[in-house]
Amino acid sequence: MSRFKYSIPEAIRPFLIVKNITSVEKLIDYVENHPKKFVPFMYADFLWKNDLEKEVFLFYQKHVNEGKLPFLLNFAYVTRRKFLSMGVYDEDSLIEFTNRYRVSLLLSQDHPMYDFVYELMSDEAKENMRFFDSFSTGTQNVLKHNGVHRKADLMDLIAKTNLIDVPRVGKVAREEILRYLERGFYDEN
Repeated sequence: MSRFKYSIPEAIRPFLIVKNITSVEKLIDYVENHPKKFVPFMYADFLWKNDLEKEVFLFYQKHVNEGKLPFLLNFAYVTRRKFLSMGVYDEDSLIEFTNRYRVSLLLSQDHPMYDFVYELMSDEAKENMRFFDSFSTGTQNVLKHNGVHRKADLMDLIAKTNLIDVPRVGKVAREEILRYLERGFYDEN
């Protein structure tokens, strides 16, 4: 078993022998074609519950990233468990997660690795974060309750309702939304 670029961790050596994984190509094929890999939450849960498979995955990441530290190993054990429980196991699944959900579900802004995660996020996810930064917590909750997660959603809501008889949108939320729209309108012109 010497066709790997990096030394094989002792914990996974027997597993690789049993699965007949004797080269980098077979390792990549095993991980990338794993049946659960096509459903990120399922695969992350599988890695969370199976330490041996997690070690194989980290060994795989080391090879595909040319020796760079595997994504999950950038974080402490507790954070790794949280990431896996949320379906995040590599940079691609992180990007997919932050495009759908708030990064604050994974890490708070005062977490030491927040900047590292923020840099990996897509521009769309960063824009959505800036969108919500424009509102108070109460207005953020009202917007989310009404299915507004980005500026385009807000524009659709306004086009349909003119902010009249929208559930939970009171005077304060309405004023914040109008200030946000005015600020955007005058900044563009």
